[in-house]
Order: sequence, then structure tokens, then C-alpha cells
Amino acid sequence: MELLKISSNGNGRRICFLGEGNFSFCRLLCQNEDVEPRNILATCYEPEPISDTAKDNIDHLKAKGVQIKLNFDATKMDAYDIGRFDLVIFMFPHIGGKMKIDKNRGLLKKFGVSGLILLNEEGQVLVTLCDGQGGTSFDIHPRIESDSWQILKMMSYGKLALVQAETFQLHKFPGYNSYGYRSLDKPFHNENGTIHVFKSFPSIFEASNESIKMLESPQYVNDISFWYDEKDFKLDIFKETVTKISENSVIDTQLIDEYFCSKRQRTSMTFRLTYVNLNHIINPEDVMILHYKIGQVLSEKLNIVIR
Repeated sequence: MELLKISSNGNGRRICFLGEGNFSFCRLLCQNEDVEPRNILATCYEPEPISDTAKDNIDHLKAKGVQIKLNFDATKMDAYDIGRFDLVIFMFPHIGGKMKIDKNRGLLKKFGVSGLILLNEEGQVLVTLCDGQGGTSFDIHPRIESDSWQILKMMSYGKLALVQAETFQLHKFPGYNSYGYRSLDKPFHNENGTIHVFKSFPSIFEASNESIKMLESPQYVNDISFWYDEKDFKLDIFKETVTKISENSVIDTQLIDEYFCSKRQRTSMTFRLTYVNLNHIINPEDVMILHYKIGQVLSEKLNIVIR
């Protein structure tokens, strides 16, 4: 997979560029002979060109037939009548000013939910982040999840799953100048970032084509603690029930704690459940629903009391 090949528009595909800033990336890709400028929409969040370079790029793109929209919010795309696209490109999205992880996660979440309405049936969303920001195994220098933007989980709110990934190599894009370091007309370090390609997938509560798998799924870890009676509890039934109720999404069930309470004359156990599904989208809210349902069914089947 290469970005320039993905952007090929030889079959008349429509392309939407979001958050272009100085519009240098859109201008660069429009040099590709397979790209049809009249099928391109290029946008930026700012209400006016952010620099003379941006103005020059905008004028150049307009002359080629590219549609330009300023003051465009990529988290509220249902507010615009712009049709549907085969490819949506968002290069290095970020909240302006000093970086705050929670706000940038929120940006990706809102974009994921909003962006789904822009896609044609087989459309793709391409999001490029700096090295380590995404929190996937494809980052050259991966961070712990809590220190990342958690792109897989955030995009899952929009039922978008990762299907391709590669390293962003700046030297392959001569003329592209990233903009926005702390909201200034200054570049930021983007060499060896990660290009993420997403497609729409069914949620865990919908039917799917089991032969189609995402490249990497978000992972969730939830604990379940309960009181039980030895005469009623069967470990094999516990695991079978967890697997069935979770739609095969629980890939690991690990006992992490067990103790006897002399006051209650009962034993408590805590299991750690790991949720992963490569065929269905599972977002954080879906996991909470599944986890609650697992507890309900186990209570009925094994006479346990959820703590």
C-alpha cells in the first residue's frame, strides 16, 4: 500500500481532503496524473487562508477545478451538503495549541462518527498521525495505550476499522509542508508517522462476512468479580458462557484473584476478560453492554453474585 496509489482517481473516485491547513498536501497529490481535480474537495478549519503560501495553493487548486471549503469542521460533517466520497484524507489532525491527549482523542472520536456519513459503500478513510500518537503496533516507537490517542478505539465509535497501515516517509512527498505546530504557521516533526487506512465494519451486534478481517482490533480488558458456591460453579460452563455471550470476542479469561471470606462463609473470584474481535467493531460502549450481559447470564446459570 502506498498513499499515492490509494489516492489514484483513474476510475473517477471522489476524494475529500480534511484539515488541509496550507493546502500543500492536496496540491502535491493533484500532480498525480491519475487524479481528477474536479472530483476533489479540499477543506480547512480556519475561516481564512493561514498564510501567503496557503492562499497561493488555494488559487492554484481552484484554477485546476478543485472545490475549496474554508471554515469546515471535520467533526460536524453532517452539517454540510457535500455528497459522498470514495476516499477521505486527514493528514496529521490535532487540536490547536499545546497538545492534550484527551482533546485529541475527542477529535478522532467525533471525526470517526461524523466521517462515516461521507463514505461510499467501499469508501476508505485515511488518517496519518505522528509516530507513537496512534497507539497501534504499527508505530515505530509505540507508546503505552494510556499515553496515546487510541485511534482504534476512537474510530470504532464511527464503526471504522483499520485495514491497512504503513510508515509515512516525508521524502516521498516533496513540496508537502505540514502546518500547525502549536497553532502557528510552523511545521512539526512528522517523519516516520503512521498512515492508517480505515473502512466501515459491522458492529458486534450486526451480522458480518466472517472472511473479512481488520488489520488490528482495539483491545479491552475488564474484570468481573463474584461470590460463588463450589457446588454450583463450573469453570467450563463459565468460559463457554463468556465466549457465547461476547460473540467470541473474549479471547482470554484469566483468574487473577480468589479468597475466602470467613464472615460471609463464601469464596470470591475475580477473572480478567480480554476483548478482541477482528470481524466486528467493538467500541468502549459495546464492551460495557457485553460485560454487563455476561454478568447477568452467569448469575442465572451458575448462581453467582456479582460484586
